[in-house]
Amino acid sequence: MAVTTIGATLPSARVSDRIGRKPVMYVACAAGAVGMAVIAIAPTPLLCLPGAVLVGAGAGTFLAVDWALITDLVPKVSAGRYMGISNVATATNGLVAGILGGILVDLCYALGYPGARPRAAYLIAIVSFGLGALLLRHVVEPRERAA
Repeated sequence: MAVTTIGATLPSARVSDRIGRKPVMYVACAAGAVGMAVIAIAPTPLLCLPGAVLVGAGAGTFLAVDWALITDLVPKVSAGRYMGISNVATATNGLVAGILGGILVDLCYALGYPGARPRAAYLIAIVSFGLGALLLRHVVEPRERAA
């Protein structure tokens, strides 16, 4: 997954320079959601690999293009502040995912579905990718970017 994340970063940034940031970010969200769905339904660890590749490509694409979009949107004199806020949001995603995933996993166990616990956690990831794409709709991409 890490190799695909790294490998997707540069090409996705270049594509976003040509066609725009938002379309590339939508593809990244879709790749991540499909990858998590593949992992959730895979009967063996070996069959999780295609899903992990998709999640890694989606993550690398999203991170590269997200930062590019931020630099396009924010005033240049306060770019450092906005990048810091973005970094905090990115760094806290593990904490939030652990809390939400933990609650859902515990709920599955309490309802008598202990085998569904990991799959329920993947469901939260799929919903999160969808929510990210949905929230992106309201972002207005600037017509001109700095050279």
